[in-house]
Amino acid sequence: MLRDLGKSAPVIRLLYQQLNIPLPKGFVKTITEPKLAESMAGVIDPQLIQNIATGIGQQPPETEQVLINLALNASLLPREVLDAIGEKVTLDGIEDLASSKSLIKNVQSHEGASRTTSMR
Repeated sequence: MLRDLGKSAPVIRLLYQQLNIPLPKGFVKTITEPKLAESMAGVIDPQLIQNIATGIGQQPPETEQVLINLALNASLLPREVLDAIGEKVTLDGIEDLASSKSLIKNVQSHEGASRTTSMR
């Protein structure tokens, strides 16, 4: 999911531009922005789809699927993964981080901390 989100960076930038909201510096803030999720919840605005399609050089049906996949991937990332990523990783850096062994170790340590906290 992280690699897919990283590959969706151009679409995410266009979405922010179309929604007229400033693009946050960190990846986590970028994909958890409420206005971003709102724009893709339910029926996606056809004009938004057309504008993004034009911006990425695709047809609207393919672009709509990209937006649906983006919304699903962003909403399905577990909190432990987002916590492990932290605030310093940028949208451009997420694709490289997705294949890093340090991320896997970091996620596992967050999962362990979550389990310990929930057992109390």
